[in-house]
Amino acid sequence: MRSIFAVIVVAFAMAAGVAPATAAEGVTISGTVFDDLDRNGVVGPGEPGRPSVTVNLDIGADGSVDTFTTTSASGSYSFLGSTGTTYRVRIVVPAGTVQNSANPADFMPIANVTGVDFALVPPLQSFAVPATSPAALAGIALLIALVGLRLFRSS
Repeated sequence: MRSIFAVIVVAFAMAAGVAPATAAEGVTISGTVFDDLDRNGVVGPGEPGRPSVTVNLDIGADGSVDTFTTTSASGSYSFLGSTGTTYRVRIVVPAGTVQNSANPADFMPIANVTGVDFALVPPLQSFAVPATSPAALAGIALLIALVGLRLFRSS
């Protein structure tokens, strides 16, 4: 079944104009770590790359970090790999941020792989409402009632 899948993937790659690499040929795996300003998980115009983020490469997708790199000033990174090997790419999420994109699926490249991107956002802030005295609540209710009464009279 896996060989049928490989043939289908190669056929689609060739139809798209991508020349598949031959067995054990070198490929590049690359992407960008970026600040996801619109929180949609996809890099877009005006969303800056995040420098100095550690990107881990797991060769064989067995759960071990085999090599790593850090992102450039523009947030980009790349690894050299080979065909016929399964890879897993993950980042070390910097303190004060949350990853806002799904981890990419493990893959076995047949050609260069681009767009293995990671979106970062600041965590959503929660806040506590301070306990309020009954007198303060009564004052707020009175203020709301007076504003409502004024609006009612002016209509």
